[in-house]
Amino acid sequence: MIKIAVYQHRVLPTKALVTQTKNNWVEFYIEDHENLSYLEESVFLAAYQLYNTLDRPLYTEQELTELRKTVRSQGIQVPPVFD
Repeated sequence: MIKIAVYQHRVLPTKALVTQTKNNWVEFYIEDHENLSYLEESVFLAAYQLYNTLDRPLYTEQELTELRKTVRSQGIQVPPVFD
């Protein structure tokens, strides 16, 4: 099960902050990227491993809604489960 936490890529020196999970989708920020990214859970777990847990989510639901609007406005598809 994926938690809201920081994950380390298994090969690359990159970290990802998971912001939310729904159904079999993972929403996350990749270190040094501007936008949210999305992968199916099995694909995410094949690429990333848990690095550091968080005491609390870093974004509120309202902030995530706004971030998703920004992503959509840039032509990035957001899985429908995050609507």
